[in-house]
Parts: sequence; structure tokens; C-alpha cells
Amino acid sequence: SGGMSYTERATTRTQCRKLTKFIRMVQYLFNDAIAQMVRHTASRLLEVLDGFAQEPEEDGVEEEKDPKGEKKNSRKPNFILECLLEPAGLRFAPTGESIREVIEACLRDALRAVSGTQSFLAVEDF
Repeated sequence: SGGMSYTERATTRTQCRKLTKFIRMVQYLFNDAIAQMVRHTASRLLEVLDGFAQEPEEDGVEEEKDPKGEKKNSRKPNFILECLLEPAGLRFAPTGESIREVIEACLRDALRAVSGTQSFLAVEDF
């Protein structure tokens, strides 16, 4: 007979169970690594945004001197805002609300990207 014996089928089932457990463990480690990366990145973003509330001298940024001997800040801007004087008063562009919306959209997109991963066992290659 050309079929597998009962012992061979049992061995194959055992190996498949072991492989399935291994794939689940790898999925868990992968998801944990992604979660740690997301927490670290969000924490770092919060630190950068909190830095705006502090004066440059407070957060340890050293000031350089330009050729004329005047102090200049070595920090590069994260946002560029325009303050426009109009007949109705001052207008800021972009507005604080639009900056907030962009940051929220970026965070939402990042969350969607990392949370939308398909289970390894659901992939046809496995």
C-alpha cells in the first residue's frame, strides 16, 4: 500500500502541532516587539512636543554664536508658523487646530498600520 501508516500520520500530526505552536509564539513575539516600538515612538514624540513648552536653556540645548558674536539657537524647527497682520487682526497659519489634526491623523494611521497585521497562521504560505 502506498499510503502512510498510522504511526507516520501520528508523527506528522505531532510535528504540525509543534510547528503551529512555534508560529503562534513567533506571532506573540512579533506583536510584543511592535507594541514596544509603538510605545517608545509615542513616548519620544511626547518628549519632543513637551520640549516646545520649555525654554532652550532649560532643556540643555546649547546656543551657538554666529560670526557677529550674537547667540543663535542650534535647534531646528519642527513646525513653521506664519503670523499675518490683517485688517481684522493677527492670523496664524497654519492654525493650532490644523496642526493638531495632522498629528492625530499621523498617530491614527500609524496605529492602523501596526494593529492591522494578519495572523501568521491565517497566511496561506503557512
